[in-house]
Amino acid sequence: MLVCGAGLRYGLPALARQAAFSLPASVAEHSSRQTLAALDRWLFEPSLLPEERRQQVEALFDTLVADLPGDFHYRLAFRRSEEVGANAFALPSGQIVVTDQLVELAADPDALAGVLAHEIGHVRERHGLRRVLQSSALPLLLIAVTGDLNAAGSVLAALPTVLVESHYSRRFEREADRYARESLLRQGRDPSRLAGLLDKLQRQRKSGVQLPGWLKSHPDNDERRALLRATDVQ
Repeated sequence: MLVCGAGLRYGLPALARQAAFSLPASVAEHSSRQTLAALDRWLFEPSLLPEERRQQVEALFDTLVADLPGDFHYRLAFRRSEEVGANAFALPSGQIVVTDQLVELAADPDALAGVLAHEIGHVRERHGLRRVLQSSALPLLLIAVTGDLNAAGSVLAALPTVLVESHYSRRFEREADRYARESLLRQGRDPSRLAGLLDKLQRQRKSGVQLPGWLKSHPDNDERRALLRATDVQ
């Protein structure tokens, strides 16, 4: 029993990572298109952000993804949703979905850049794919052992639910936070501005406003503030 438990705890994450990094870009692109189409049916409405504001956010995003290596097709998708609220999440293809409410809340450019860089970190580490693969042990084993990509189709069909209703592990969130901090420092931006946005969200929670999904599974705010405000590169 202990051996089985250890295998599930340590073996599945390792296999999920192996499988996620083995999947070709075309698989991630296809699953991402299907995922966004499903979310558009269930949750999202067209963005109401003014075109000038969207262009500002896109220009900010472009500075964060310029010259990044890899096969990802980085781009932004703007949506609005009263159910989702202030939120952002990454699709495996490299597309980042950001809601109007989050753009309105994160008025500080460095804070918004921090959120976007965090989501880019999830893409870079293939966290979305790893999360959904890890939840499906048998197809994961088939992918990892045989390389049969047909098994990925049925598993990735669950991606919309995983992205919206499930949360990344604290380890994944720490990795994305660390990536965001290092990315902001390279850009000459202030990571502590993202910490300030977290403080704002924390105050909203205390006043009864529901936290956005991307924040719920993060390490506690004290730990995050210490990382984002550190003066040395960790």
